[in-house]
Amino acid sequence: MKTATAVLALCLGLACHAAYAEDAPAGPPNDPIARSVLPPELIMQNQKAIQLSEAQKGAVIAEVKRAQGRIVDLQWDMQRALEPLVELLGKDKVDEPQVLAQLDKVLAAEREFKRTQLTLALRLKNILSPEQQRTLYDLRNAAPRAGEPKAGGTK
Repeated sequence: MKTATAVLALCLGLACHAAYAEDAPAGPPNDPIARSVLPPELIMQNQKAIQLSEAQKGAVIAEVKRAQGRIVDLQWDMQRALEPLVELLGKDKVDEPQVLAQLDKVLAAEREFKRTQLTLALRLKNILSPEQQRTLYDLRNAAPRAGEPKAGGTK
């Protein structure tokens, strides 16, 4: 049963990863991939500082809308794949091949989810000029992380 619990924890962690990623700290994360891309929120919040043109703004909005539709579908897919896995793991005696086959479905859905997120990040980065990217990286690096006191202030 320890193995079943560990697999369940892994799957739940994988499924919840996306929700956690959206609540990540403002500063650059420890994830080397995340350090190299720019989230749409950062672009939107700093559009004036980076002098985002109307054409760029339209392109960013179009890419975010396209990705959001796909992400919603993928979140549903992940949930549909996770429910049978949880059910299989809840049995007193688990069918290992069946559990692993269902785990593969969960992981495939998560893979597509992450691929869609990275595709959006790549497209957004390519919309921005190198100068705009550098400004956003600087702004992100200067932002305090969650739980850290702001410069000159308290928590």
